[in-house]
Amino acid sequence: MNTADTRPALHRFDSIDKDDLPTFTEETTPRYHRGRYRYNAQVCAFDIETTGLPEIQQSVMYVWQFAIEDYVIIGRTWDELRTLFGWIDELSGGRRTVVYVHNLSYEFQFLSGIFHFNNEDVFSMDSRKVLKAVVDSIELRCSYLLTNLSLKALTKRYNVEHQKLSGEDFDYSIRRYSDTKLTDEELEYCINDVLGLVESIHRIMELSDDNLYSIPLTSTGYVRRVCKEAMRSEHLQIINSYPTYEVFKLLRKAFRGGNTHANRYYADEVISGPVRSSDITSSYPFQQVCKLFPVYPFEEVHSTDIHYIDRLIDRGKAVLFHVALSDVTTRGKYVIIPYIPLDKTMSLRNAVIDNGRILQASYLEIVVTDIDWQIIVKQYSFKASLICAYRSDYGRLPDGLRDSNIEFYKKKTELKGVKGQELYYMKNKELLNSIYGMSVQNPVKRSILFNDDGEDPELYVEDMTLTDEELLLRSKRKAFTCYQFGVWTTAHARKSLEDGIDICGDDLLYCDTDSCKYIGDHDFTAYNKEVQSLAVSGGLYATDIKGITHYGGVYEPDGEYSGFITQGAKKYAYVEDGKLHITVSGVGKRAGAEALSRAGGLDAFREGFVFHNCGKTESIYNDTDLGWINTDGRQVYVSRNVFINNQDYTLGRADDYTELLRLSKQDINKIYTHLKNLYA
Repeated sequence: MNTADTRPALHRFDSIDKDDLPTFTEETTPRYHRGRYRYNAQVCAFDIETTGLPEIQQSVMYVWQFAIEDYVIIGRTWDELRTLFGWIDELSGGRRTVVYVHNLSYEFQFLSGIFHFNNEDVFSMDSRKVLKAVVDSIELRCSYLLTNLSLKALTKRYNVEHQKLSGEDFDYSIRRYSDTKLTDEELEYCINDVLGLVESIHRIMELSDDNLYSIPLTSTGYVRRVCKEAMRSEHLQIINSYPTYEVFKLLRKAFRGGNTHANRYYADEVISGPVRSSDITSSYPFQQVCKLFPVYPFEEVHSTDIHYIDRLIDRGKAVLFHVALSDVTTRGKYVIIPYIPLDKTMSLRNAVIDNGRILQASYLEIVVTDIDWQIIVKQYSFKASLICAYRSDYGRLPDGLRDSNIEFYKKKTELKGVKGQELYYMKNKELLNSIYGMSVQNPVKRSILFNDDGEDPELYVEDMTLTDEELLLRSKRKAFTCYQFGVWTTAHARKSLEDGIDICGDDLLYCDTDSCKYIGDHDFTAYNKEVQSLAVSGGLYATDIKGITHYGGVYEPDGEYSGFITQGAKKYAYVEDGKLHITVSGVGKRAGAEALSRAGGLDAFREGFVFHNCGKTESIYNDTDLGWINTDGRQVYVSRNVFINNQDYTLGRADDYTELLRLSKQDINKIYTHLKNLYA
């Protein structure tokens, strides 16, 4: 903790007046600025601390903190905050004051019960996901959606003076109210939250040469800005390639992410090492730079003959089609990573499921790309009938998108490990990873309206003013990428992962998007040599500070474990260098690993294991005032709020998956014999 003489100055709201606030000055206006609003130059931050009342699943605010640059104000009531906002409004000279809030969605739930927000005052990315909100001349912005980092990680990355302090020391379990006296340590915790955020925002703007006019609202905004400029001269090509509404509907059905699955013959077994992990380096950038994409308009295929689709594929065409499959079975007993996903099938009948993947079915329908189709044909036998199809010609992605990938890849590689360049390394790494995310953003995503008028309204509603087809047409006018580029990026990436699965064979334990975990020795040399040639011809390679040249798309070693166990997709644990690690969706990695370690390690990672207080939470939104209540010997007014309920997470499996594992264990002798031969 800081000593008293170095601790930042604290201004209690009840001891200041309007004239004590810092002077607001105007931010430098960019030449291109055409907005209606002018901004103050001062960076501000706001935060609240709340007490949860689990017996009624409600929360109340007991302290708020507001930073105007390094001037920090602490208040205890909503009335004080209303007064402060009024003062700032008077002192702002008609300009807006930007106030960053880390996870604005949380604070906004409370503020929306204190201030009235019209629909035009609130910009939401989704229901309960607030990006920006305006009250009077104060513009609240979400710094979490700008950075995608926790406040602790944010202040650590930018190495600011006022780091986020430990929440464990603060002890959120203590019930505090507006009249609770706060210790110096508790006040310092509050101060650091807003001062550290202000300092981080300044570092972010310095890094990208931004000010409060130009800084994006979201992390994706950075890469959109770069790619939009890079694609300026290729706008007509994008317009020409843009999908029609009918094609777009099929693209939405065909899109899927990474291939994540566990080998059912090894699931629920502790596998002694060495278990190796190999990752594809920069998989999505590699696909976008070095592979071919449907860059020409899609044309409808009028044939209903499925063999005609095969001929189109043999001729090197990009094909998107809706197909019906009957009498579906995997080819052979040991298809360990079945490819057809349950959640992408339609009209499914009589299916045998392997943790969300189809092993058998009497009938199903699915929309696929030509890349998916070739994997399905390799893995399954079936009878097929074509429902509808569209074809396009393959070509390279537009230069602007490819060059952006190459630029960020080179900078990331060249800056890695260079002292003093850590922030620029992270910036380029994030920009590189964001290009793919930008390419799969839904162009017909509806606006979310904040609706706080009337009695007990639904607060967040979709704007239904335009049809999906009209939204697609509107997005086309300003487009600098096409949705099919993202669809084919993940399809190519799944094919690259499938190549790794084939190399590992029956020794594969688990795969996830760009990673294979396996036993035994498996040689990726021949595969990597071919991929390296593609990377060189595409330009996705760079030399690091040590003189080592790196190539996108190749498989590289990424760890060796002395033990491993999986219970299915996104549920695994392993020991590396004597340390236990877990990956379980919804469970904190560190807290979860500590809990599992206390329970016995890998052997405890079984169905029914309970992770207590390991990061899984449930947000309960209370949209109406509860009013005055009596709690802990005092009267407290409970207004609109959100209650965070800590939840246990129980490691479980669906009944059908448990039964499938039981049947698979009939081959357990084969597994143990194989392991014995490997490590004899």
